[in-house]
Amino acid sequence: MPVDFSATVLSAGMSTFAIPVTIDPIASQPGEMPYPARGVFTDQARDLVLDDGAVLSTQDVKIGIRAADMLEDGSPMWRVLPARGDRCTFKTDGSGRPLPEARLMWVSEVGEDGQGGYVLNLRRDIPD
Repeated sequence: MPVDFSATVLSAGMSTFAIPVTIDPIASQPGEMPYPARGVFTDQARDLVLDDGAVLSTQDVKIGIRAADMLEDGSPMWRVLPARGDRCTFKTDGSGRPLPEARLMWVSEVGEDGQGGYVLNLRRDIPD
């Protein structure tokens, strides 16, 4: 008997760890109003070693969302998944603590995890 991973695991994880985010659907739904969503936020430091041995430090910022939250009837998310070029605004950090000012980021890539979730890679600047 198959297990609905999204309903049994992702739903509980979102209820426990997700933070609120506002998505402005600039690319996915041009002209529509921003809408509330939730997701699990990750902000991880990365060191990249270049060919000459120099180290480039960067941040890998992502938010994981549950597709069922975005697509179900009656959802305030309007049944459309965010797309590259949409804007995300956070008012709390990854642990849910309020930020001194809202953090504005742009979706640079959207990836499906194959288990009912999507990962939005985020950037501070507007993607090309």
